[in-house]
Amino acid sequence: MPDPTPWIVVNGNLGNAFCCMRCGESYEPRYPARFEIVDAIGKAFSNVHARCAAHPEGDACPYCMGRHAAEACPQSPERKPGEDAYAYLARQRNLRDVVGPNPMRGG
Repeated sequence: MPDPTPWIVVNGNLGNAFCCMRCGESYEPRYPARFEIVDAIGKAFSNVHARCAAHPEGDACPYCMGRHAAEACPQSPERKPGEDAYAYLARQRNLRDVVGPNPMRGG
């Protein structure tokens, strides 16, 4: 069965928040939470945003929820076209300084 609301996602880039990629609104449940609670929150969020109209500028960026291409986002972990390895690594180091260490990835 196809997903009736593919623009509603759980965004790991934003702390596993429920996000509507059309209107840009998000909700981050308090974790840890029981699965049943998270499931109910997801269904309620989906019902509220099921009728969101597509934004004229396109869907929100999955990295920052701004209105620009994901490839152009300064918070994107992807290597930019034409970006050399040193610039990429420096940007990653700066992002870690802003975001902080990720204990799930060992650092």
